[in-house]
Amino acid sequence: MGCHTWFYKKMNPQPSYEEVKKQVLQKVIKANAELYQQMIDDTLDDNVKEAYPEWNKEYGLRYLPVVNRMDQIIEKNLCKVAVCKRYMHEESWLTTFINDTFYVYTHDLPHDLFRIYGYPNDKLFSLEQTMKFITDNKEKISFCENWAKRMKKFWLNNPDGMIEFG
Repeated sequence: MGCHTWFYKKMNPQPSYEEVKKQVLQKVIKANAELYQQMIDDTLDDNVKEAYPEWNKEYGLRYLPVVNRMDQIIEKNLCKVAVCKRYMHEESWLTTFINDTFYVYTHDLPHDLFRIYGYPNDKLFSLEQTMKFITDNKEKISFCENWAKRMKKFWLNNPDGMIEFG
């Protein structure tokens, strides 16, 4: 069947780094620190303990210092690209950061118009690039119905979009 093909549109407007940093600190770092502290305090929900038996006091003690260090590194602006890669746009469940640009997948965008075997690292930024990629890899690709028409529509509506595999 092949790996998924994700169609993204460029996020408009692009968030500032301070917005990104604030969200990552709150939703990722703080949430992880709280989870590790619950492991240490043995206050995880019983269903969580059953589903993840490795999430115990020792696990929390091992990873809480790592998250606390990440917090310090982020506060000092020492890892901007890594922070941007953890950002999640509120209106999309899939956000990616490539070439200093944020892209989002929303449910109104196509998905899996074609699938390719393997997991290529290619990023496609135009209809021309996409068609060349398809031509060069045709023997490894499976297509959905009306893929070409839908592909052209995607690029017409999202000339600054991007396609990624995974």
